[in-house]
Amino acid sequence: LCPPNAEYIECGPACIPTCMEPSTNCSGSCITGCFCKPGFVFKGRHCVPLDKCGCLDDNNNYYEPGEIVFGDGCTKLCRCVGNYTLECVDNSCDPTEECREVNGVAGCYPKGTSTCIASGDPHYTSFDKRKYDFMGNCSYLMSSPCNDTTVPYFEVHTDNEYRYNRPTISYVNAVHVHAQMIKISILKGGTVQ
Repeated sequence: LCPPNAEYIECGPACIPTCMEPSTNCSGSCITGCFCKPGFVFKGRHCVPLDKCGCLDDNNNYYEPGEIVFGDGCTKLCRCVGNYTLECVDNSCDPTEECREVNGVAGCYPKGTSTCIASGDPHYTSFDKRKYDFMGNCSYLMSSPCNDTTVPYFEVHTDNEYRYNRPTISYVNAVHVHAQMIKISILKGGTVQ
């Protein structure tokens, strides 16, 4: 039983046309099975019209319709509009970014990373690796964008709490992340709220 828009053929082409490989030009004996009707190709187990297929780049990498990819060393930003058409515009990475691959995905990524730390009784290490101890019962701003409107706004705060009701000893009891109109808090004991 063949899927919709397909038919059973006793002697069909040795290569079955798919969205990823639409050509039927290959050598080999004919094969028996389900083949998509003219104007259709396999996308998974379904026969779809050619215009519902994604795109192939110059290296024959396949992209789904709507997928956005970087090309030519990040000098192009391309969107697959389907029907084997990639629409590209000129692109460049920001001065703080470099074009590289991360987890198999090419793109503009930060050149470097840094870490700030809040822990214990309460010890703070800033992005420039300076160490501070704040014994107050306060909330501290750990991170937020600094005069950069291209980065989505976010804030990371830590809250200190006096230990044993003694103002000379305090510790971090919560971390709050504010981003995309959402607040996520990690509380003492690891509870996420």
